[in-house]
Amino acid sequence: KKTGIVAGLMLALYPTAIFFDCLIQKAVLSMFFTTLSLLLIAGSVDRPAWGRWMALGITLGLMALTRENAMIFILLVFIWMVIYFKREPKRNVLLWAAMYGLGLAIVFLPVSLRNYVVGGDCAITTSQLGTNLYIGNNINATGTYAPLRWNRGDWRFERKDATELAEKEAGRTLSPSEVSHFWTIKTLNYVRTHPGHWIGLMAKKWHMTWNATEMSDSESQYAHYEYSVILKILGLLFHFGILCSLAFFGFFMTWSDRGRLWLLYLMMTGYAAGVALFYVFARYRYPMIAFLILFAAAGVTEALWSIRQRSFKKVALCAILTIPLALFVNWEIRPKNVFAAPTFFNVGYSLEKEGKTAEAVNYYRKSLALYPENSKPHVNLGIIAANRGEIVEAVEHFEKALAIMPGNPDAQYNLGVVMAMKGRPDEALYWFHKVLTACPEYGPEIYYNAACMYALKQDSEASIEMLKKALDRGYDNWALLKTDKDLDSIRKSPYYRELMARMK
Repeated sequence: KKTGIVAGLMLALYPTAIFFDCLIQKAVLSMFFTTLSLLLIAGSVDRPAWGRWMALGITLGLMALTRENAMIFILLVFIWMVIYFKREPKRNVLLWAAMYGLGLAIVFLPVSLRNYVVGGDCAITTSQLGTNLYIGNNINATGTYAPLRWNRGDWRFERKDATELAEKEAGRTLSPSEVSHFWTIKTLNYVRTHPGHWIGLMAKKWHMTWNATEMSDSESQYAHYEYSVILKILGLLFHFGILCSLAFFGFFMTWSDRGRLWLLYLMMTGYAAGVALFYVFARYRYPMIAFLILFAAAGVTEALWSIRQRSFKKVALCAILTIPLALFVNWEIRPKNVFAAPTFFNVGYSLEKEGKTAEAVNYYRKSLALYPENSKPHVNLGIIAANRGEIVEAVEHFEKALAIMPGNPDAQYNLGVVMAMKGRPDEALYWFHKVLTACPEYGPEIYYNAACMYALKQDSEASIEMLKKALDRGYDNWALLKTDKDLDSIRKSPYYRELMARMK
């Protein structure tokens, strides 16, 4: 009971838990379902009633819907049930297994039915497994998220891009499960052809999964430290590295109970492996906290009890065994500023979309101050400067972005736009074609702008060709096509009249 109270207090004061509780994100649901499943498992050890097993199936099913790699829990709990209760009457175990399966079916069957009606597949959760597997396991993978297409990290594009790229390579329309299968095969091909690289990547991701730094994607808790004194203090005193070190200590202190606790070992390491297999974010590994806090609390209470019993040798030995693991998890892989900077960039981007450019500039600069090696703020600051007519400053920002990231297509494209604004079509076309060579799917606007530059050069054929490509890729600014002065030289062309007829 004391361990439970200490664990509850730890979770109440754990800064990452506070942070996620205050966001509109499903991470808070994954923690709720993880802790509820642990409660039901503990109850099943003491009083294994069929209703509790069905509730556990429902809970783990819901957990899998919020975090797909939690499917590992379902298998591990079933294996544990069969082994742990092997001395129970077989009919009891069969009944419990049936109720456990019924609970899972209550969650998964409606989802599978819905997926079949909508997408033609009987997927029990989502069809993103193959895509996410490839994102985390390819020759350019970094251990965190990278979109399949440049600068398309928004969730709205993820499924669309995965489908379009897979269908283009396959040469036919694919169902959601076929898209997932396509990316799974690409991942397996990478593993087969680059085994050494993949093993090194997996080692890196395993370290990232257990590292003290909270690796965020769109919103970092470190950025919120500036606005919350409580979060900042707790973040310094009780971060993941400290919790993990206490958990390792508790693991050693409770080793004598391993016969009773081995399911917790399996679930914690199994889930960690599921995170590392894909790519690492703080919100993805968040359910691990439920297990770590239990062991950390047990370590504290067991140590206090041992000290009262004057069993100092056990405490000292466990502390010594913990030291190398504590060093491992607290060894900084990437600075916290690297993860705080994108949050400020995202705030700046949102403000810019609202037309609050002065405020946006402040956040972009704050992002650069935290992480000068990020090229994105330079690109956006350059665009704002160009829109203000500050061409020299705009070019400086774009060139800085290219110095940080050579080949940055956004910087190259906007340099082309600036050259077009300055009436230098040859230089504009140079930058446009550099982008199109590397990213032919960059966007319809670049083809339209290239068409305007060719029109200025009196190259009607090339201009019309670019206009066709712009329309094929979804360009729909009809008013601009009809009135843009840059296209004056080709308006009498029969090709231009053909395009106008197409638009009608």
